[in-house]
Amino acid sequence: MLRQDGSINNPFNNMAQSNNDIIIHAGTHSIRCGKVLRIVTDAEWEQFIAPVLFPMWDSDKDKMITYKYLQDPTGTVQFECEKTKYVRNHTTGEYFWKNYLFSEVDQDTIDKFNTDLREAFDAMVSVEIESVDEKFKFIVEQKKDLSLSRVRTWKMFLLWSCDWTMLEDAPLTDEEKGMWRIYRQKIRDLTTQFQKKTQVLASISIPIDPQIYKNHYVPYNTAAAPYLESDDQWISFPRTLSQPGSINVDELDLAMNKLMKCALEMRRPSANWNLPNISAIGDPLEYLLAEIEQKQALVDEIQAADEAGELNT
Repeated sequence: MLRQDGSINNPFNNMAQSNNDIIIHAGTHSIRCGKVLRIVTDAEWEQFIAPVLFPMWDSDKDKMITYKYLQDPTGTVQFECEKTKYVRNHTTGEYFWKNYLFSEVDQDTIDKFNTDLREAFDAMVSVEIESVDEKFKFIVEQKKDLSLSRVRTWKMFLLWSCDWTMLEDAPLTDEEKGMWRIYRQKIRDLTTQFQKKTQVLASISIPIDPQIYKNHYVPYNTAAAPYLESDDQWISFPRTLSQPGSINVDELDLAMNKLMKCALEMRRPSANWNLPNISAIGDPLEYLLAEIEQKQALVDEIQAADEAGELNT
């Protein structure tokens, strides 16, 4: 509701999160649909979100500030939309922006907006997830499967990115450090899935790290299993979508997707990772594709010898 000073008092701060919730902060381009929070890029906003907002909910001279549609465990719904309008002071003739609560809207219109917004949000997230999956699929096409050298490079990236957790003065509890040790060992073990150097994998499962476990797994699992002691704490790449363009997205999937997108596209590692040779990693995707092209002839030769029984494993 409006305070006497014209600002907005938020009555929803103490409400529990629901899968039906929608919260939009237009100024920062942040959206929470259900339990999934996204900071939306300008390009994503223009492509997916702006068409849903215009013209009723957001226009050049009547802009959305916040939109909140929350449902508590009993099914009770609370709705609030704060906007700012460019208006004229009839006394001075000057124009200014005035904040107000937008209430001249019926339930059917709100329901349609919520449906359209959720569809746009899912489509936006699906594009991001599919972009990562497409890169994995590109790797596993024909002879560009998940080779030992490729997985080894990802292993190096994932270990380097958390080297700081093993420092003596790292801001972690003993329990948290123990979880990071478990994670780092599981990452090292990724390459043990290969029985021989010429083997290729069609997919690979990556463990979630302790930060993702704490922020994106435990809060949404009432009987959360201990760290990395359940199958649902591993994410498989690439994934096969049952219905292209329709992905059941949750916080865990989104967090892991961002991590592996970074592993695929990272250009320059942080100096805090203390790499002995910063040029050794470059762009993992491009580096590994170049490496595969260079070594493909040798791999073909080794595989041919293996098939002929001339190679000791």
